[in-house]
Amino acid sequence: MQQNFSVTGGKVKKRTVFLLALLPLLLAFGCEGLFQFNLFDSLDQPDIPTAADLAAMGNEALTYLNDALQSDDFMETLAEDEEATQEILNFLSETYLTGDPDEETLGSYQEAAVLYAKIEFGTSRQARWPII
Repeated sequence: MQQNFSVTGGKVKKRTVFLLALLPLLLAFGCEGLFQFNLFDSLDQPDIPTAADLAAMGNEALTYLNDALQSDDFMETLAEDEEATQEILNFLSETYLTGDPDEETLGSYQEAAVLYAKIEFGTSRQARWPII
């Protein structure tokens, strides 16, 4: 008794046609979406400092905020937390933007004003609409 284990016939042709039809789709769309997915994205959110954290930093608070604002993730996280945004804006306003600056504090006054504007503009809902 001899058994025929031939794989020729309709199954192989169907598989070949299917794979050949799939090939242009893979070439056109690629696998880029698979490699851009970040499973740990929710764990990788930037820390938003409180006013107390910024006050404890002293003169480094402006540098920290300036560096943090370079990250789109920081700005997006800040935009989602209105209370934290107001706390940082109040800190900048009360610490650096009160009174008239003298020659020693002019640099930090200007830097704080720019940071205040970046945060205000970057987190306001009206600013997210495209300006035509």
